Amino acid sequence: MCKIIGGEFAIHPKGFETFDNTSYLQSIDYSSGRCGLYAILKDIESLRKKRGGILLPNYLCASITNTIIDAGWNYKFYDVSDDLQIETES
Repeated sequence: MCKIIGGEFAIHPKGFETFDNTSYLQSIDYSSGRCGLYAILKDIESLRKKRGGILLPNYLCASITNTIIDAGWNYKFYDVSDDLQIETES
């Protein structure tokens, strides 16, 4: 069963799975990583007022930053060295 919630934001509920007599939370599949990111950001929207935004490494593409903007968040980039270490000066 697939429920369309707008645009490419299709969700596919999976139901509960068990392993060693333990029930896991219901999982949801999204049609893309962008849709999953949007759902996460909307789910933690209360943190936006506390944190003000998101820090991102400077090598991410516009599909991520556009999704962050669409979800109503602000973002700033930080620099990353050639060996993928955070450059704290930035």
